[in-house]
Amino acid sequence: MRRALQIIAFAGTVALTACMPGGDISAPSPRTILVDIRDNFFQPDTVTVTRGGHVRWTNRGHKLHSVIGHAAVLRSGLMPPRTWFEARFDDPGTFDFQCSLHEEMTGTVIVR
Repeated sequence: MRRALQIIAFAGTVALTACMPGGDISAPSPRTILVDIRDNFFQPDTVTVTRGGHVRWTNRGHKLHSVIGHAAVLRSGLMPPRTWFEARFDDPGTFDFQCSLHEEMTGTVIVR
């Protein structure tokens, strides 16, 4: 039981660092590509980042949105307005993503 509580506490810490209130969006790390989430599209919907770079999605809409994809790093969970999710991309390739609630919302991260 104690081990289960430790795992739950750790998972909560990871989720909080991945999706923060909008107040912190002014200070992304260097090499971070910014993507706005609007109702109901990503802007821009295709971005290119170098290996080791980050992409930050910020929900600037009025609805819940998410960022999900086949890559393990693309699992934001539901994001209320004014929150963000950031992922680091270490491997080259093309990574498609979408919003789990709005199937018309799609995009691509190209890693070189």
